[in-house]
Amino acid sequence: MAIKAEDKLLGSRIRERRQYFGYSQQKLADALDVTYQQFQKYELGQNKVAATSLVKIAEFLKTDSNKLLGSSESKISPLNKEELALLRYFNKMKPASREIIVKFVKGLQQNGR
Repeated sequence: MAIKAEDKLLGSRIRERRQYFGYSQQKLADALDVTYQQFQKYELGQNKVAATSLVKIAEFLKTDSNKLLGSSESKISPLNKEELALLRYFNKMKPASREIIVKFVKGLQQNGR
């Protein structure tokens, strides 16, 4: 059976969101009560994700299934490793530190740097 583009895209969205939180494939496999190999096939689009599993994945990754499916207005765009790392660090900061970083980046952008 050939891999469908939709399954591959869903898998890449799941992988991106998992990496955003710094979770391993094994951690999600354990949470879903599936094998590591099964979860890996979900991310590669080699196996279809059942609706019940998709809901569990979305809950674990603090999102909703519509976003993972790409059927909501806010699309998940691909991020590179550097962007993912920045988001992980940013999410670990206290709110006051986040505010300082946002102001700093806005200043850089406004100055054309």
